[in-house]
Amino acid sequence: MRLRLFRKEIGGATPRDGRGFRPSPITLSLGMGCLLIAGLVGLLVHAYLEEQKLVSDTVICQAHQRALGRALFAYATDHGDRYPPARDWCDHLRPYLKDPQAFVCPAAKNQRCSYAFNARLSGLPLLDHPGRIVVLFESDRGWNAAGGPELLPAEPRHHGNDHWGSATGNSVAVPASQRPARSAPEYWIPGAQAAGGEQGRWRVLLSTDGW
Repeated sequence: MRLRLFRKEIGGATPRDGRGFRPSPITLSLGMGCLLIAGLVGLLVHAYLEEQKLVSDTVICQAHQRALGRALFAYATDHGDRYPPARDWCDHLRPYLKDPQAFVCPAAKNQRCSYAFNARLSGLPLLDHPGRIVVLFESDRGWNAAGGPELLPAEPRHHGNDHWGSATGNSVAVPASQRPARSAPEYWIPGAQAAGGEQGRWRVLLSTDGW
């Protein structure tokens, strides 16, 4: 009898048909509460890690675009201040990159190259204010992809934004709602501020395919 009372005091259990003990309602409530709290904490941690990954992908993607922009500018300096041919621009920039991973956006790792070249600039001399001319943009078309807005990913990769880069190493995040219309002779991003620090509007020149 004393043993049963002791077990009841420390375990909150009561006898049941002489076959053992069952948890009291209070014990069950506490257990369920702990499980619920643990589940909520797990969900919050998972959401936080996913958010941090998205932020990290954004930072790395723009760093890669800046590296490609600098390589592009170095190529132009060695080739009469002209942009590379659009048909094989990746091949021309490869020798100017320290790390070939610069061709890959972390949000599109299954591609050899996650960016496309503005075909309108193929072989042209560097234009005025090259830091404000969009030369590179995100695309799912792979190595040496070149063209216009028809090559943009169907779904933006970064919080609803596309990343566009210039020939001087700037990169800017552009909301998908501001993607250029193919029929416009030129396109301006209202109030855009480049990640590299240059403020002002960026101009997108149209190619024969629409950009």
